[in-house]
This record gives sequence, C-alpha cells and structure tokens, in this order.
Amino acid sequence: METKYLISFCTVSMNRLHHLKHTLERNILANLSYSNLEYILLDYNSSDGTKTWVMNNMKKYLKSGILKYYHNAQPIQFDRSHSRNMAFRLATGDLLCNVDADNFLGVNFAQFINQNFQHNNEIFLTPQFYYRDVIGRLVIKATDFKKSRGYHESMSGYGFEDIELYRRLSIRKLKHVRFFNKAFLEVIHHSNQERFANEHIGQNCKDIYLRYIQPDKTEVLYFYIDGTFEMGCFLDNEEKKQTELQNEFDNKISLEREWTKGYWKQLLNGIALKIGAEKNKNFHNYKNKGGFYHSASNKRYFKVGNIELQNHLKLLKSEMENRSRLKQFLTQPMDHVNVDGYGKGVVTLNFIETIYLK
Repeated sequence: METKYLISFCTVSMNRLHHLKHTLERNILANLSYSNLEYILLDYNSSDGTKTWVMNNMKKYLKSGILKYYHNAQPIQFDRSHSRNMAFRLATGDLLCNVDADNFLGVNFAQFINQNFQHNNEIFLTPQFYYRDVIGRLVIKATDFKKSRGYHESMSGYGFEDIELYRRLSIRKLKHVRFFNKAFLEVIHHSNQERFANEHIGQNCKDIYLRYIQPDKTEVLYFYIDGTFEMGCFLDNEEKKQTELQNEFDNKISLEREWTKGYWKQLLNGIALKIGAEKNKNFHNYKNKGGFYHSASNKRYFKVGNIELQNHLKLLKSEMENRSRLKQFLTQPMDHVNVDGYGKGVVTLNFIETIYLK
C-alpha cells in the first residue's frame, strides 16, 4: 500500500514580495490534487509589504490551513542558513522541501516527491546541479534533517550552504537522487544583485577598487559604510571546465591568502588606510580617473564603476568565503555542526500566535 507522506513546502522571503506575487499561489494551485501537504511561508522581517499582501490576498489559503504564514521580526540582514533552518523547524511534514521564493514547483510536483520516497526513503532529492537557480530545492525526511542538525549556520552568506548539507547527508549514507524534469524547474530569472541584496555585503559595501598586479593576479579592496575595509588578491587560475556547481571547490577565481582588514577614512584629496598598529597610508586621488594612488609604493587603485561588475565581485567574495568554510568543515566531525542549536528565534503564526524556537 502506498504511503501518502505529509509534505511541507517551505519558502523563506526577505523583501521578495515581487516574486511571491507570481509564485506562491501558483505553487499552491499546481499541487492541490495532492491533499496531504502544507505551505510554510517564513517572512524574514521583510519591509516590502509582504505581511499586508499575505493578509489581504492569501486569506482563503490561511483559513483552509494549507498555508501557514510566519513572521520573524528580528533579523536585520538575511541569513540563508538560519532562515531555512527556522522554516524547516516550523514545518510539520514527514517530508520537507525548500522552495526559493523565485521558484515554480510545477504541476504535481508533490506526487513526484511522494513517488520517489515510496521506492526508497533513505534518500534526499535535489535537481541536477546544472540548474543554478534551483540548486537549493532540497527534499528530505524531517527525521533526517533533524539528525543532520540542519544547514550549517556558520555559512551565512551566499553560496555552498546547500552543498555543505548535501555532503553531510551523503556521508550519513543517504542516497542523493537528482531530478532534471524541466517542468519542475521553472524559475523567475533575476540579477546577481538580488541574490545578496539583503545580506551584509549587499547592505554595507560602499565601493570596490581594483589594483592590477599581473595577468593572473588582481588586488581587490572592498570599502564598507562603517569605515572598515577588506583587501585581498584574486588569482585567475587555469580555466577548468565546470560541469556542475558542485565542482567549484577549485574555482577559476580564488583568494591568494586570508583577507587583510582595516579602516579607511576619506581625506580632502584622497583616502587613508590603516591596518592594525601600522601608521596610516595616505593615497591621493586621481583627477578624473575615479581612483587613488600611493606615491611611495606606486600602488594604483581604480574604482569599479560598472554596476554589473560590482555585483559580480560582491557575489564572488561571498562564494569564495563559503567555499573556504566548506573545505574547512569537511575535515571536522559532523557533530560539530550547530552545537548551540539551529533555527532559533521568535515568530508569529498567522498574525496572532507567538512561537518560540529554542
């Protein structure tokens, strides 16, 4: 006899109302024929009117119980791992499925999930990694997610937080089943800027400067609005064919050494940089060139004015940092993950009930 699992579709949104307006109701309607399911929408302190929109437009789904709206009023910035952990902890299903706000599930995706877990429930299900915008579409048994202790909350930025979890699940002898049915992989395409807009680098990076060193090496300076900066050398490694995102541990672009951190200050005719106990290094402005130079060392930096390149460099920084953390975590025991708990916080269910996740 076929088991009809309770499936929880979990969506986290921070200022993604423009996506939810297109995806949320369509996803509900596309899977109504599968009666044993719920939709968890975790509003991660959005400021774009998500709460009002849900209240005014999703009433019938809230009333029927198929949609549960949770609001977390605490976060200042988006934390991909923590928010997903919170949504999964709030779900009541036997099977948990992460659905990004820009993803369309496709008609009868719930049945497809249920069928896959009939044959072997010692699995976890994801799309093929060729499809970047849906790589986070994880389906997992709630019991296995709990045993894994969730997404690693030390990986808070963009990139590899899902790959890290998938690797731990595989180490635990769960079979990784991949699907590539395009009917289940439709997405709303968007700019790189939207990927990190609500994260630290998206909210706080003021300017980026580049210093050319040699064809395969460029120094990059990230200036933040709080007066701090980070500096590192990007290496352009020998180009390798990337067939899957999973293989990007050895990315074409890597960091030569750890980030150098310090403070910057705007001067009348340039910029002062301070690193640790060193004296300030004063850099003079280039007239009409959007950059600055240090006469003693002959170091010359040019401001990145192209928005697309700025966004690429922000995304690249986040991915490189998480890739570095991933390599580090692979050498650690799995019981070191989220030792103080995961997905903790306070939320409100359907505008009324307060729930504490400890």
